[in-house]
Amino acid sequence: MPDYSRIAELADGFPGFAAMIARNVAEADESPDNLLEIDNETLINRLIGGDGLGEHERRRHRRVLEVFSLFDKVEWKLENEERSEEAEWLAEVAGFEDRQAEIEFNEIVEYQRDRGILKGEYYLSVTPLPLATHLLGSWLEKHGKSEIEELFEKMPPDMLSRFGERIPYMASYRPGRQWISEKLSTDGLFYENEGAVLETDWGSQLFLQFAEAAPRDAIDPAESFVNQKSVDKLRQFTTGRRNIIQSLQYMAVWDDTFKRAAELLLDLAEAENEEYANNATGIFTGLFSPGWGKLAPTETPPQERLSVLEEAMQSDSDKRQLIAVEAAGTGLKNPRSLTKIAGPEYQGARETPDLWVPETYEELFAYYRSVWDFLNQHLDEMRVEVRKEAVSTLLGSVRGLADLDPSLSQMIRKSLQDITEYEWTDRGEVIRTAVELVHYDFEDLEEIEEAAEWRQFVEHISESSFNDRLRRYVGLSLLADDDIYEQEIDALAADVIEQPGRLEPHLSWLATTEPNQYRVREFGYALGARDDANQLLTGIRDTTEEVQDEERSISLLSGYLSALHERDEEMRQEVLDQVEDSEILQPHIVDLIRLSGLTEQDARRIVELIQEGEIAPHSLRGLESGGVSRNFEETTFQELVELLLEAGTDEAAIILPTFYHYYVHPDDAPELPEELTFELLSHPAFTETTPDITVRQGVSYDWKEIAQAYIERYPDRTDEILETLLKVLGQREILIGGSPEVKELLYYILRRQPQETWTEITIILEERDERLIPLFQWFTGEDPHIEDTPIEYVPQDLLWEWVEEDPEVNAILAARLVPAELFHSNERVCLARELLAQYGDRDDVRDAFSGNYRTESWVGPESEHYTRKKERLEEFREEESNRNVLRWVNNQISELKDRIEQARRHEERLGFDIE
Repeated sequence: MPDYSRIAELADGFPGFAAMIARNVAEADESPDNLLEIDNETLINRLIGGDGLGEHERRRHRRVLEVFSLFDKVEWKLENEERSEEAEWLAEVAGFEDRQAEIEFNEIVEYQRDRGILKGEYYLSVTPLPLATHLLGSWLEKHGKSEIEELFEKMPPDMLSRFGERIPYMASYRPGRQWISEKLSTDGLFYENEGAVLETDWGSQLFLQFAEAAPRDAIDPAESFVNQKSVDKLRQFTTGRRNIIQSLQYMAVWDDTFKRAAELLLDLAEAENEEYANNATGIFTGLFSPGWGKLAPTETPPQERLSVLEEAMQSDSDKRQLIAVEAAGTGLKNPRSLTKIAGPEYQGARETPDLWVPETYEELFAYYRSVWDFLNQHLDEMRVEVRKEAVSTLLGSVRGLADLDPSLSQMIRKSLQDITEYEWTDRGEVIRTAVELVHYDFEDLEEIEEAAEWRQFVEHISESSFNDRLRRYVGLSLLADDDIYEQEIDALAADVIEQPGRLEPHLSWLATTEPNQYRVREFGYALGARDDANQLLTGIRDTTEEVQDEERSISLLSGYLSALHERDEEMRQEVLDQVEDSEILQPHIVDLIRLSGLTEQDARRIVELIQEGEIAPHSLRGLESGGVSRNFEETTFQELVELLLEAGTDEAAIILPTFYHYYVHPDDAPELPEELTFELLSHPAFTETTPDITVRQGVSYDWKEIAQAYIERYPDRTDEILETLLKVLGQREILIGGSPEVKELLYYILRRQPQETWTEITIILEERDERLIPLFQWFTGEDPHIEDTPIEYVPQDLLWEWVEEDPEVNAILAARLVPAELFHSNERVCLARELLAQYGDRDDVRDAFSGNYRTESWVGPESEHYTRKKERLEEFREEESNRNVLRWVNNQISELKDRIEQARRHEERLGFDIE
């Protein structure tokens, strides 16, 4: 079936050409080399000149349009309306060399612009595309391969890329094909100096266009370039890499170049140095997609692609093996999840490739089985890292494939059973996969009559033994088990109490970070609640102590201690005494306390350990979680805060979040202590440079919330907080200085007491240090965390009084402070207008405000942005009468006109279609 979307694209908006292209496709015995071939010279002549040109004139018009058609676009005029060097050179190429001929050339161009055949203002291109390619072919047939080369050698360098855009269409004509083949030969440009040109932007872009024109010829220089480089050299290959990867993608589309292109992409993927989704790894792995038709990455049937992965898996390189595993993961994707960005199959004017389409679904399912077998059969021989990824890939593909067909379902189930029998298997992950499949896809499994078998399989691997149940209900946290895990954990605990020996083989696993920590803690609690004789306690504590530091988890022990807190607090305190005396467990004592129910006795223990230097302050970081700190009696908590404030900056930063959760966050929090709170807020940790301090995210928010609550409770201390704020404003080397929360709090204080705040701010304006820029940004409303413009809260009489105190300096500063917007309103005063009206006769003030006005960001075309700005100023000008204001506005409108023209020229060169 013809690719109608491609036909519409090539027709370039001309229905007649669309019909012609469709006819070319329908009448071709094989895939036509040139979908755009036009055999109707009457149509061509009508497009070129209609009835308004004689035969001689038409030939000369055609000669001009032919040379324009050699390029995607040609620079026609400069910003000063002068003809460009490109236009003058092109006139010579077309044979219009003397002054009179040049005038005729210009007249022809203007005639064709008026007709819409030459489109553009600064850069001209021939439209529609079928006409352009026909004229391109006409020039090629007249001038031949040698003149193409002469043109290529002599053209201005800036035109090379735009000439390159036409190369894919040159392949539709014999002279063009000959020239392209010669340029791609061993005597051509891309073999010189070991392909050095491919490591340049322009050279690699040119090669991409040659690859689109002649992928079967381009594979040879690509192989020569890649194969001569080591992995390290390919990793260093950056400039030009994007274009070479895309070139190989063009080549991989075709069956006869697939394998060679795929192998080169694998070489680049092994030396990966990019993080883009369409890097070499992404393009290579995408070649193994099971997509068909428009979603297929190539003509090559998927079964035939797998030889590339087999070779990669036999490599000694772990990297190549991992890439092969990732590619296999792509091959195992469910058809419903497949997507693809169209592009590589559209090459010049030739028909699109015959992308793979399965004859039956069985052909697709056979590919899935082959990819699955490819990974499965290599598992036992893979190195650990590769095998881990392969198993993860297989398990991650189960839900997408098991419900497609009974044969796939049965193969997968048998494979999972086999995987569980390997010593290296994480049985819990197999259980997770099977449980989620049955839970989420049961109805789909029923449709292929596989649901009962899968349910039996889940029971077999997760319910058959104490070990399996422990792995499922304690090791994992599955949404599918939410309704039953509590009763299952309780049942496991009951089994342990009945036969305590069952627990011992699993303690060394339960005391690590491997199982789900929430479920382990629940299990520990269930054990502690049932173990009245505390017969399990010693084993749990000792095993926790024996585990390696980097693997140790206290979840099991803390869960057990939570139960002790409820039934035997004295025993819990004895255990905490033992933990305190243990060099290994002592660093965990604060977490054990907070997770098992903090008491006042525990609070005193923490304070004493801090006083004695037995535990590090960083162990207190979790006290703010879950309101644990509220269990402190206030006197004890304040003692802890004072202790940490005296200890240093790290300690002050650590206690701040806990202080926030104790005094500010809860609705029923105790009253903020006046002096202790101010001591915390003004501590050097938050007001001085602290380069090595490590704090959790959100500390600036906590500081701001405490400070705001403090101001509300003690309004007479606002000036002191303001002084602290202005000291740190914008200073990123200070912990809170560069945070948006500082500006939010400053905004809050300004609104509460504008006069006092403005007075303090003027001191910064006079000192003109590094705080000036963030202050300007804040005042003019550039800060995204503040909804309006802070300077509008400054009493205007104070603002203008300050300017008049030193107008030579302060008027310039004010020009940067006021919002850069001009408007007329009966409800709001436009500060910018007032400033320009009063001081706009001065060049320095106008320049300063212009700088403020030009400080901006936007989304969308540059020309549209400047056009909107110009239109707003023109609307404002209609109602304005002040000479100073109009002087600035008129100058700015004139400048914006220039910027609009510059932007349009740039956008036209880039091909943006801006109307």
